[in-house]
Amino acid sequence: MFSLIKNQILKPFLQFTKNLSADQINLSLVKGEGHLQSLELNEVTIMDLLDLPTWLYLRRAQCSSISFKIRWTKLDTHPVYVVIDRVDVEVEALEHPRSETDSGIASYRTGSGKYRLADKVVDGASVLINSVFIHFYAQAFQASVELSRVSLASKTPTWQSGSLKLTSLILPSADAVLIFKELTWDSLRIVADGLLAELNGIPVKLITNAGRIRLTLKKCLSDSTLISSRSQFFLEDLLWVLTLSQLEAAIVFLRSLKHVVWLAAEQSKQYAASRAKRQTMSWKNVHNTSEIPIARPRRLQNKNSSTAVTRFFNRYDVVETSYHLYVYRTEVHFCDEVPAGVDMAATPNGYIKVHFYGFEIDWYPYHLDVLPRPRWRGGHDFREARDRWLSSLDPVHVPYGCGRPVVPVAGTSVHADCETPVLNNLNLSVIQSIIIMRIADLDISLVSFPNMSSGGDDAKTAKIAASHFSEELPLSTGLFIGSDKKLHCLPEQTKLLTVEFRNTYRSRSAVLEHFANTEPLPCIVFAQLKPVYLRFDADTVIWLNAFLLTLHLNLDSSGKKL
Repeated sequence: MFSLIKNQILKPFLQFTKNLSADQINLSLVKGEGHLQSLELNEVTIMDLLDLPTWLYLRRAQCSSISFKIRWTKLDTHPVYVVIDRVDVEVEALEHPRSETDSGIASYRTGSGKYRLADKVVDGASVLINSVFIHFYAQAFQASVELSRVSLASKTPTWQSGSLKLTSLILPSADAVLIFKELTWDSLRIVADGLLAELNGIPVKLITNAGRIRLTLKKCLSDSTLISSRSQFFLEDLLWVLTLSQLEAAIVFLRSLKHVVWLAAEQSKQYAASRAKRQTMSWKNVHNTSEIPIARPRRLQNKNSSTAVTRFFNRYDVVETSYHLYVYRTEVHFCDEVPAGVDMAATPNGYIKVHFYGFEIDWYPYHLDVLPRPRWRGGHDFREARDRWLSSLDPVHVPYGCGRPVVPVAGTSVHADCETPVLNNLNLSVIQSIIIMRIADLDISLVSFPNMSSGGDDAKTAKIAASHFSEELPLSTGLFIGSDKKLHCLPEQTKLLTVEFRNTYRSRSAVLEHFANTEPLPCIVFAQLKPVYLRFDADTVIWLNAFLLTLHLNLDSSGKKL
C-alpha cells in the first residue's frame, strides 16, 4: 500500500528520470521529505524541457545526492523544493541536426488534457543545485562549463518572491496562463580547448560573476501546449583577456559550429508558420478579450473586474517568442604575443582595452507584420529616424515590412510605440527574424606597453590642450575611440549604437505551394550611430594593423585545414 501511494505521488516526476523505481527513494509521507543517492535523467525529456537546439544532443545527465520536500496540504501556495548536490552533463555538437517536431505538447506530460494540478506542481517546483559541470564536445574543440549555486525559483510578474499562487497569471477567457521562473547562479567558468594540431591546445577561458535568466512561459489551458516564451539573460560584469592565439582559437571554434547551426536554423523554418500562427492567434484572443462590450448595469461591476484582470494579463503577456541578452559592463583586453626567441625588450607586448556599457541583443525569430512592433527604450526615436530615411527613397527600393502604413483597429487599445495593423486576414507566408543590438556606450583605449610610463602621456596631453585652448577636445585623452554624448549634451539613456537586422523569408509551406519560382526576400540592416571621436595615434594604428593582419593570416591558414 505504501509503495502504491509513493508511485502515485512521484508519477509526475518519474517522467524526467531513467530506470528509477520508487523503492530507491527514501520517502517519509508524514513529513513529505525524501532522499535519493544518485539519479540518471532522461535525455530526451530534458532536451524537450530545456528546448535544446537541434544541433545539440544531450549524451548524459547524472545527479548525485538529491533531497526534496513536499508540503501536501499547501501544494497551491508552496512549491516542491528539490536540492541537488552535483549535476554532471555531457553535450555533443552534431554534424547534422536531429529531427524536430512541432506538436507543442511536451514529451514529459502524461496526457494531452487540460492544464492540471500535476502540471502546476511541475512548473512551480524550486530547485537548488550546489554545482553543475557541463562537458561539451565538438569537432574542433571540447569545453567545460562550471556553475556554482544554481537556483531555479518561481517569481511574481514583477520578479519578486511570493506565494505560488502569485507566480502565474491565468486568463480563462483567452485560454492562456503565464508562468514566471528565474534561474540564478553565483559564478560561471568556461574553458575551451582546441583539438586541432595547428591550435597547439590553446585554451580559451571566460569567468563571470553572478548572472540570472528570467523565463516567462505562455501555455494553453485547454491542452497545456507551449504557445510562446520570453528568455532574458542578464550578466553584470564581464572581463575577458584574450591573447592573439586565444582570439584565433575562439574564432576557429565558432567557425566549426557555423554550418550545423545554419542547418538547424533552416530546419526550424519548416515549423515557423505554425509557431507564428499559434502565438499570433493567442495574442489576438487576449487582445479581443480586452475590449469592453456594452453591459447591463447589474453586471457592470463584474465586467469591470474582468477587464482589470485582462489588462493586468495584457501588461505581462508574451506576444511572441523572443530571446534577450543584457550585459551591464563588458571589458575585453586584446593582447599581443611575442614569438619565441624574440627579445622582449626590442618587441614588447602591447595591449588594447575595449569597454562596452549596456550591451543588449534582442531576437524575435517568428515575427509577423500583424504583431506589435518590438518595443525597447529609445525604439520610437530609432524607428522615426529609419522611417524618415526610407521615405526619402524611391518606393521601388523600400524593402518589405518597412515603412508600411498603420491601420488603426476600432475598439482596441493601441500602445504608444506599438502600432498594430488589422488582423482580419492573417498572412503566414512571410515571416521575419528580427535581431536588434544596442550599445549604450563604448570606448577603446590607446595601445599600452608594459614599460610605458603614464607621466609622459599626461604631459603630452597637457601640451595638446594648451595649444588648442579654444577648440573642442575629447573628455578622455587616453582613448583611441570614445563616445561624444556628453560633449553634445545628449540624454544619458541615449544609445551610442543601435543596429536592426531583419531577415525576411517565406515559410516552407508557402514556398512549396505558391512561391516556388519567386525570388527570395531581401535582408534589411539599419544602423544608427551617435557622435563619436577618434584620436589619431600612430602607435595604436601601427599596432592594430599588425595585430589584425597576423590574425587574418593565421585564420586563413587554419580555415584551409578545417
